[in-house]
Amino acid sequence: HNATNHPGPTLSQGMAEAGASTPLATEAPVDIAASVASGSGLFAADADELEVHMPRQAMALMRAVPTLLLPTRQASHVGETVKVTHARPGQPSLPATVASRLAEAGCVAPSEEADELIEAAGSDEGLLDRLVARRVTGEPLAWVTGSVCFAGHRIVVHPGVYVPRWQSEPLARRAVELLPDGGLAADLCTGSGAIAVALARARPTARVLATDLDPDACACARDNGVEVFAGHLASPLPAGDRGHFDVVIAVVPYVPTDQLEYLPRDVREHEPLLALDGGPHGTRLLEQAVWAGAELLHLGGVLLLELGGDQAEELVGVLTAAGFAPARLFEDNDGDVRGIEAEKLGG
Repeated sequence: HNATNHPGPTLSQGMAEAGASTPLATEAPVDIAASVASGSGLFAADADELEVHMPRQAMALMRAVPTLLLPTRQASHVGETVKVTHARPGQPSLPATVASRLAEAGCVAPSEEADELIEAAGSDEGLLDRLVARRVTGEPLAWVTGSVCFAGHRIVVHPGVYVPRWQSEPLARRAVELLPDGGLAADLCTGSGAIAVALARARPTARVLATDLDPDACACARDNGVEVFAGHLASPLPAGDRGHFDVVIAVVPYVPTDQLEYLPRDVREHEPLLALDGGPHGTRLLEQAVWAGAELLHLGGVLLLELGGDQAEELVGVLTAAGFAPARLFEDNDGDVRGIEAEKLGG
């Protein structure tokens, strides 16, 4: 996720009838296939060559996995300072100077990132130097600037907390559509609380509860005004609310353990593993989220899950066992599944 998000249309505009799958017109800022980690940097020189060495399953998952687009440069030493000076007459402008420095480091959207860094630094040139120095070592932009735009909302992101991705925005918009005024929603594995914020601001009379296992994530979500409970999935939510939720949405870790190595190097080095590792097939937390949704939702309530690769097929059995109708699949423009929607059925 770079400085600029790319909100797509709401999911209802691309939904088929129940059980069908319809591509969403969601615009990705860059082909994720070109951003799989290599030994020396973030981007492979040739995406076609990459396909030869990586099975279709892995390529499809990589396009669906929440991925940051980050620079390739390694720090020459800890605490290195990158000097950025204000332009003099006849010299490049400050944005151009910063963008050039970011481009040299390997950033894929240097101009947009330069604008965010300059805005975050204000008129403090020394602070700008430090922010640029952090960014060129691969630290996520949202950690450096302290926030990110998600679904049109500015979200505070603390260092060490999973950065919300543009891939999650269409699912969040669908959750907004499904949540009635005065309704009740749960955002499981909330991270920074981005989805909970989008729900609460769009439906101010509804109650939106969130959970996360990571204390740092809970603190960040609270700073974003989210009512968050520390614990695993549904376990910390009030007993009296169980069985009364209209919508349950979850972006759980879903990267298969043996495919973590395919993530961009900068993601592996900086992002919390707890927010990425989904177990042997990437479905361990997804299956648990299905049962959590069944426990929380009332009859007719809806579960929304982000996932990737062939994971939707692997969840068919558990969805049926947990009492859900056949799931609707959400696909991106590459034809890869990005999420599912399933309604809880009666007894």
